[in-house]
Amino acid sequence: MSHLLLECFFSNVYYPIKDNMFIYWLIWFFILNTLFILLHPSNQLIKSSIAKKREIKIPYQYGVFLLCGVLLYRTWIVGSTGPEHFLLNLRLGAIGLEGFQQLGIITRFYPLIFVLFTFEIMFNKKNNKIKMISLWCWMILYAIATMGKYSVLIPVLTWIVCKGLSNELDFRKLIKVVIITVILMFIMQIMRSGDSSAGNINILKILSVYTYSPFVALGYLNFDTHFGFGTHVFRFLYAVGYYLGLSPAPINLISGYVEVPILTNTYTVLYPFVSDFSSVGVSFFAVVYGIIFGGLYRLGAYRSPFYIILYVVLISYLFTQFFGEGIFSVLSANIQMTLCLLFLFFISRRVKLND
Repeated sequence: MSHLLLECFFSNVYYPIKDNMFIYWLIWFFILNTLFILLHPSNQLIKSSIAKKREIKIPYQYGVFLLCGVLLYRTWIVGSTGPEHFLLNLRLGAIGLEGFQQLGIITRFYPLIFVLFTFEIMFNKKNNKIKMISLWCWMILYAIATMGKYSVLIPVLTWIVCKGLSNELDFRKLIKVVIITVILMFIMQIMRSGDSSAGNINILKILSVYTYSPFVALGYLNFDTHFGFGTHVFRFLYAVGYYLGLSPAPINLISGYVEVPILTNTYTVLYPFVSDFSSVGVSFFAVVYGIIFGGLYRLGAYRSPFYIILYVVLISYLFTQFFGEGIFSVLSANIQMTLCLLFLFFISRRVKLND
């Protein structure tokens, strides 16, 4: 439905979507949504699971504020030492472009901070306000430090999903939050571009590049078959093999550009599956995605709120399917976040009803 709406606005700007890619998308969404429907538990069970609140007694907020200070310092160093203007230096350093400094080891704390952020929102209590302030400070500073629109979107999306699951978000507030977030993302695009004239920024063009062009670009991409078996899907294993000296270096996460006719280098969630395994990969990994997300949601209802929080931690990959793939592309980060969440459940305790 959303794709048809986008096509009404942007089809005259881009090349036509290839028939085979359109069929791949139909296969993907049919399998995925079928599994979601089959695995979906009752809403009452989800509410009961979320009601089993937990809390972390450790006053970790002081450590988070300290990390915010380190992140702020590294942001200043990276932004002020590159050859471009401050904000562009931050962005080019974040994507690892040669000749630009990077934030360094401080980014290793992101999986833990993000999981803490999700944990505290889901199990929100009046006495965790200082912890939430420290975590929001980190997420905001990280978005500035990386100058990435994705870094703006993820914490907001996480907040929306958590509040939605808890029935604490009405439609009017949701619309306001979405509009403000989109505006902030466009402001970030303008600021990091270094263009002094905001009028030169075509908002509809930017929107189309990130929402519609990936659908088109996937059909005009020349897939390289000489890299080896499953180089995109199994990138994590190639990275481990490379570290041990057993395999070649893993492929770069940043893909090359394609003209459609506007230049773009995003190819939707299907890119690694089509590239590595063609239509078979699309069908198989649609099942995998459906089992992962549908399974976590169901386990969260019947077993433990641990699975609900892990579902929320990973949910951004579903909302950004039009943009790229996340489960396998950054599998290392997903494993780290899962382990961090296990650790949080280990050190936290169940909140009693009279607490």
